[in-house]
Amino acid sequence: MNNPKLFRSKKDGESPEHIMKKLVLFALTAIALVISPTAPAVEGDPEAELKGLVESIKKKLQQGKTSKNDLADDLKAFDALEKKYEGQKTDAVANISMFKAMLYVQIIKDTDAAEKILQYVVKEFPKTQVAGNASQALDALGMQKKAEKIASQMVVGKKFPDFNATDVNGNPANLARLKGKVVLIDFWATWCPPCVGEIPHIKAAYTKYNKKGFEVIGISGDRQKSTLTNYIEEREMPWQQVFDQGGKLSMTYGIRAIPATFLIDGKGVIIAKNLRGPALETALEKALN
Repeated sequence: MNNPKLFRSKKDGESPEHIMKKLVLFALTAIALVISPTAPAVEGDPEAELKGLVESIKKKLQQGKTSKNDLADDLKAFDALEKKYEGQKTDAVANISMFKAMLYVQIIKDTDAAEKILQYVVKEFPKTQVAGNASQALDALGMQKKAEKIASQMVVGKKFPDFNATDVNGNPANLARLKGKVVLIDFWATWCPPCVGEIPHIKAAYTKYNKKGFEVIGISGDRQKSTLTNYIEEREMPWQQVFDQGGKLSMTYGIRAIPATFLIDGKGVIIAKNLRGPALETALEKALN
């Protein structure tokens, strides 16, 4: 499955995961640029002391030591640095907490701890560039956690939460108007080879079962609406297509990789997920009979 990077931040249209990686890279690059690789950890210099701590962590990570226990001494060192420079409200000092937060996100995988640290940075260093990065990271974490929670609830036997969208032709697209029919919700994009590979199967199923009560709603993660409309016209795809601008629907349903499909019965209940190839027709034969 392709990683769609469908979850856009309000600011720049990037996924939460991509934002996090950029922020980690930013933190590492900032430290590397300010301090020479051979520079010692100078007492009284927060940038140099952070650099020394980062070097220690990098060595552990290279050895495969990535758990909270493995990094316990380093986390205590972060705490000590924060305490030591708590009276200085500069970017250099804010970077100490920012890097610790990124460590919790990317390595330790403890987003709750990371959120508390990021909130601290925003509150305590309001006039710094780092606070702006922390605020962006908080937004990304919030979207990511929401998506993960929703994704865990999108299981067979559960109702598919309805949505209200407009298709590329300006018509309403939702499940309510298709009540009583079996519907395939297809999260896809023209740039996704596995998604495109499924189109002949969906098209065959639509042709065979549409008059028996089968409908399809495609939700496209393409960046340009014209890319989608040209594609579906060229390939004669007659079912509804929604241009998911900004990845709003994908984020709403916790979609983190595509293709992602949900087969929904006439009562709005998910009866199958991620059907591939002939499996779709097999499921439809059962559902419609």
